[in-house]
Amino acid sequence: MDKQKLANGMIWISMSIFFIFTAAMTLYIADSKDNLFLKGLGIFFILCLFYFAYKGLKTTLDAFFDKEK
Repeated sequence: MDKQKLANGMIWISMSIFFIFTAAMTLYIADSKDNLFLKGLGIFFILCLFYFAYKGLKTTLDAFFDKEK
């Protein structure tokens, strides 16, 4: 098990958790004020959320299951 890879994976996952709350708050405010810019920003935050979550899970799983060279 590669501890450095595991730590990097957890950092990526923690960034995705940040975007979970940021996207939800942005979309709620955009919907209540009917603001198109904030809706676009919220969708961008959702895309960032999926990217960081994928990268974090892939890195974490590679830390456990990747063959050592």
